[in-house]
Amino acid sequence: VSIVSMLISGGTVISSLLSVRLVARLGTEKITAISTSLTAVALFGFSCSHNLLWLCLCAIPLGIGAGSIDTALNNYVALHYYAMQMSFLHCFYGIGVSLSPYLMSLALSENMNWRKGYRTVFFIQMTIAVITIITLPLWKKVQTAQTDEEKIFKLADYRCQSGTDLSKYDISNS
Repeated sequence: VSIVSMLISGGTVISSLLSVRLVARLGTEKITAISTSLTAVALFGFSCSHNLLWLCLCAIPLGIGAGSIDTALNNYVALHYYAMQMSFLHCFYGIGVSLSPYLMSLALSENMNWRKGYRTVFFIQMTIAVITIITLPLWKKVQTAQTDEEKIFKLADYRCQSGTDLSKYDISNS
């Protein structure tokens, strides 16, 4: 079964490395919708699995979806929000990571099998995917609400990181 874990990890690494190109091409909002949908489909596949080959096939979209969403959302929140919102993002990630083993344990203790546990997690993930798809238009509103002040701070941050002497520039007119 360790091959399944390796495939998930490999998919996560590959999609994380490709996420810059994917986000540039599709945007964070579409990557989020696609990633949550991919992971939901993979979880459903796990719940229907009857052999190792099927688990291996379902591990690929699970890893790809997991890597893309992590990188894309972390970048998006870092660019558009404050540290507090990034903390909330990671807090809810932690809640999800903590709840998953609990849900599987609950499924196993209620005389269900591991497939029904994965099916339960699939329904939760599919709900998140549907909500993400329905809220796609809201992403545009957030992107256009960026103020000139935020643009100035980003320019100043870039100049500081690149070692450029800020005294030569009038940042207020940038």
